[in-house]
Amino acid sequence: GLFNRFLQKIGAAEKSAEILRAVDKYAKIGKDGVQELLTGLLDGGRASAVLEYALSEGSWEAIQETLTRLSGGECDESRRLTELRTYMEDCGIAASFKLDPSIARGLDYYTGVVFESFLDALPEIGSVCSGGRYDNLAGLYTKGRLPGVGASIGLDRLIAALLETGRLDERGGYAQAAILCTENCQAGKAQAAAGQLRDAGLSVEVFFEPGKLTAQYQAAEKKGILFTLISTEAGWTLRDLATRTNHEGLSLEAVAAAVQKNAGQAPRPAPAWNTSA
Repeated sequence: GLFNRFLQKIGAAEKSAEILRAVDKYAKIGKDGVQELLTGLLDGGRASAVLEYALSEGSWEAIQETLTRLSGGECDESRRLTELRTYMEDCGIAASFKLDPSIARGLDYYTGVVFESFLDALPEIGSVCSGGRYDNLAGLYTKGRLPGVGASIGLDRLIAALLETGRLDERGGYAQAAILCTENCQAGKAQAAAGQLRDAGLSVEVFFEPGKLTAQYQAAEKKGILFTLISTEAGWTLRDLATRTNHEGLSLEAVAAAVQKNAGQAPRPAPAWNTSA
């Protein structure tokens, strides 16, 4: 909001989205790259003014004072920044935040503050969580006005950082059992079975692509999966991948008990609720 007020003051409001997108590239292309983009949108004087605004430095208070001055003085948007800072201070987390006007978004649905989160131990890996304020986005799907703040988490970056800092053991996967897909496998039946086994306390993966059983066994082993399941007319065939032994004609209840026993777990009762997606 404050950035748009500034752009209106210098007569560049009609190119707000393009300018914000250009500034948002600062971390990737640097000052010279952003300046080149801006000079393609604005005359030299206004392009320099945008750079001065976007690359303001100093403490939160110093940067906010600069932004407020460049935007024409105290206004609702600058007061909201002050309010946000007060919340941070009251929560005792102000030291974890800095004001960075180069973090912008040229997306129409953002209407207020935007943010990015970095790991202290690995700032070079980039943002692991980002989002912002949007007043009108949810209104596209409901008659009511539902302003909100949303964020997305970069799981790949976060997991890579956890591995690099030794906070996460590298594993192929976390499923105990996998339901394999033969030529005649039925996806609905497989998902229903997986749901029943999960209710019994197991972590289960469903393979969707039919293929040779040998290849599916190998894929399961790479993921650290202990057991595989195949649906047959006589029931379920459970294969212990460690011993290469099959147990045929089992019910799902018997499968759950066998996996829990061999995985060193005590059987857990199914939850009292029904799950659906």
